[in-house]
Amino acid sequence: MILFIGLTLILGGFPGFYLTDRLITMGALFVIVLLHEYGHCFAARLRRRHAEEIILTPLGGLAMAYAPHDPGRFVTVIGGPW
Repeated sequence: MILFIGLTLILGGFPGFYLTDRLITMGALFVIVLLHEYGHCFAARLRRRHAEEIILTPLGGLAMAYAPHDPGRFVTVIGGPW
């Protein structure tokens, strides 16, 4: 994700967007994706499950959380949008 943000800042985006616009947009994108993944980890820990790693990729993020095969596992899945 850092590579994607760096390339967007260097190469630009649409015509008319200044560097400050790109900085704000990429900063917001990074924070939103990170908070989303923290939501999954927080929901997993509420269920007393392990959630120890967050990986940010150019396509988004991935929270490494253990969700057992019980009906409550969906709490971990829907915990991201919190």
